[in-house]
Amino acid sequence: MTKAIHLINERDGLSRKGLTKVADAQDTWRSCCWVLSRDDQDVLLGGWLYLHDSKGKPASFAGRIIGFEDAERVGAAIEQGVAIVFQVRRDGRDRKWRGASHGMAWSSGVIDADLPHEQV
Repeated sequence: MTKAIHLINERDGLSRKGLTKVADAQDTWRSCCWVLSRDDQDVLLGGWLYLHDSKGKPASFAGRIIGFEDAERVGAAIEQGVAIVFQVRRDGRDRKWRGASHGMAWSSGVIDADLPHEQV
């Protein structure tokens, strides 16, 4: 079954922290820098990424995960991270947070992608 992950991605003015367009690739973006195990990366490849301002707000950016790149997390307690490379999909926008929802959760954790648009 396809998997998904929801992440809180803070804004930096009008844009999102760590979010950059991949040059010469249509609708392809890179979101950096996240702490994800290799196992999580393996199951998320081909799945869905949802970026939220907070768990209480719908996703404002979403898409299909097409790859991961090693990335350094400058100034963070855990220095090694990954950038998630994904193709933006409009049908993923405005989706509610699913998964871990405790106060300190910045990630939903890996969840089943069971919404209709996730099956295409």
